[in-house]
Amino acid sequence: MDKLNLKKAVALTTPIASKIPLAAEIAKKQDLNSLVSQEAQFNYRRKITLIEAVNNWDKAVKAFTEGRKNYLEKKTLDGYLVLLKTFTDWLKEMELLDITPGLMSDSVIEEYLNYCISARGNSKGTANSKLVALKIFYTFMVEKKLMEHNPTDGIKKFKNDEPPIYSFTPEQLKKIFGIIPDTWRGARDNSIYRMIVETGCRVDEALNIGIRDTIFSNGIPIRLLFKETKNHKPREVSVTPKLAEAYLYWLNKRHNFGVSNEIDMLHIGLELKPINIRTVQKNFLEYCQLAGIDKEGVRCSPYTLKHTFCKLFLLGGGSVNALREIVGHIDNRSISKYVRATAKEAGENHLSFAPSQVYEF
Repeated sequence: MDKLNLKKAVALTTPIASKIPLAAEIAKKQDLNSLVSQEAQFNYRRKITLIEAVNNWDKAVKAFTEGRKNYLEKKTLDGYLVLLKTFTDWLKEMELLDITPGLMSDSVIEEYLNYCISARGNSKGTANSKLVALKIFYTFMVEKKLMEHNPTDGIKKFKNDEPPIYSFTPEQLKKIFGIIPDTWRGARDNSIYRMIVETGCRVDEALNIGIRDTIFSNGIPIRLLFKETKNHKPREVSVTPKLAEAYLYWLNKRHNFGVSNEIDMLHIGLELKPINIRTVQKNFLEYCQLAGIDKEGVRCSPYTLKHTFCKLFLLGGGSVNALREIVGHIDNRSISKYVRATAKEAGENHLSFAPSQVYEF
């Protein structure tokens, strides 16, 4: 863009610049030669794109994607994008695409959610997920000052029966870990599953851990640093004796196969490459089937190991705040489901741990 055309474009956008500072504002402080520099042109085009996003769904979703890709896990962001497309597809189906992102109202969104339940047969939980995606999207729009009001602010989630949180009993855990074979795959999987059930980490966090992320004392792992986390905040956790044993056994197994610690990623395949979550899930289901756990009414997934850690941690006397820090949740809302899940057991233990049963007074 030459200087003359850029100057005209800035002049044309001056009315909008009162809400979002554009290149016209910068031009007051910089001469024209500086304004047409590569960086200034990039910022100018970027802000024009953001303004256009208010009136165009495709550009709005693209701006949202670019603005949130460094703050959300890819699978989380992809999930939101799928749900946003479902919404825009409905707008098209209802011939409502003239209602641009900037003109959206709470009544239209409520109509959409009720339609999903009544006409499409969505559960309340699914409708709530769609609402969350819209809330995240419009929160971004308001943060970028593209809108003054979030149309989802006054919309509450549907009351929904909370799905059960499956967890393993100590007896089931013994069966599972007792059936894992002493092979390359078995030693690696044992280390992965131990890491999840002993620290409450996510499957992908266990797969992304490196040897350099481990703090050793006299050759024994004592702390782990999870760097690639869901909330993008690294966190450090302690290593239990059982986890240290599984970790070192797997490390020795690697050495026996000629794999040096120069390959930093801890949990790898025989081809010395990272393994994916699907492999971890498939192997775990196989172990559960061999142990007969799949017939005991529990979800046979490595994610159940995480739930098991959280539940047993609380039943063992751990605090809610400590659990939140260990598993890396932002607040206690996500942790509260584990509190509710342990309510029955807590009630059963009341007589054993009531003050007068423990102390004399």
